Amino acid sequence: MIDFARLSHWYFWSNIYPRPISDRFALFFAIVFGLMVIGAYLCRRRYRELKKRDRFVSYFWRRLSTMFWSLGLLGLFLTFFAYEGAPLLGARFWFLGYGLLALTWLGRIFYYRYHRLPNILSANADAALKKIEHRSA
Repeated sequence: MIDFARLSHWYFWSNIYPRPISDRFALFFAIVFGLMVIGAYLCRRRYRELKKRDRFVSYFWRRLSTMFWSLGLLGLFLTFFAYEGAPLLGARFWFLGYGLLALTWLGRIFYYRYHRLPNILSANADAALKKIEHRSA
């Protein structure tokens, strides 16, 4: 049985000599972070498909691939040290930092996708339309 009350204690997160995580949690985290690395590969393939046709949209996939690759490997690294119960590197506060890093990075990627990319594409469409009108005149 998991004791979720420990998650609300400051000592659980700040202890630099943590107890090792259980086998189940280690396996769960290893699977999740391994899937992130596989997702990075799939995003990279999508980037390569779109690179020639639409470089601005492909840039979104490249950013996503870089995030999955970096966070997947960093997560596997943190999981290994947490499983081994290594002092300092196995501390739980690294997972809080990891979560903050992941949310910030994902926020920046979706800011690009849903805020900047439509503006870029509409500006390119306007420039292309002006170029066509100029040639036909």
